[in-house]
Amino acid sequence: MILVEPEYVSMSKWPGTARPGQLPPGPGWRTWGMVGDRGAGKSHAIIQLISSAIFNPSALRVRVGLVAPARVLPFTLDAIARESPESLRSIRCQTGIQTGIEVQRNGCSVTAFEAEQGPSAIRGHSFSLGVALDVDVWPEPTALELWDALRFATRVGDAQLVWCASTYSGHPTVEALQRQAAADCHLTVLTGGA
Repeated sequence: MILVEPEYVSMSKWPGTARPGQLPPGPGWRTWGMVGDRGAGKSHAIIQLISSAIFNPSALRVRVGLVAPARVLPFTLDAIARESPESLRSIRCQTGIQTGIEVQRNGCSVTAFEAEQGPSAIRGHSFSLGVALDVDVWPEPTALELWDALRFATRVGDAQLVWCASTYSGHPTVEALQRQAAADCHLTVLTGGA
């Protein structure tokens, strides 16, 4: 099971330096969108939180599905790997669109997908945590389908959470997230990165 309550995040140094909008909201939500201007620290916060989740000594089999544009995916995976203790680090790369990080000791993993590949790349996978980075530049017309595929694939464990980071934009996926938050503010929470 993956937790995002204070005891979950407190395993890293990150909460002490994070701004309030960069930390997950209180309990009870299923989708958290961090929406803010460029440079607000959205991607950095997501990297720190993923690292806290998979390198937490008490985490078992946390399976993260990460979708991001191809231009940021290698940097994101590298930043997550750099957060790991050497004894836990094992980077597994596969050919094609899938790359990932596997933490051998506790069975946690991050499987990454390029947003440009569309929803078919993610179908058939199951995650306990879905992460969507730079949603505002996901290619249309498949961006909404990809968002739905990530949400559907996030179905393992008790918590089944989706984190999203994006700038404010008129992108259909960001607008869908805003509508979802307006319709059910308890299950979908939006915060600012700054």
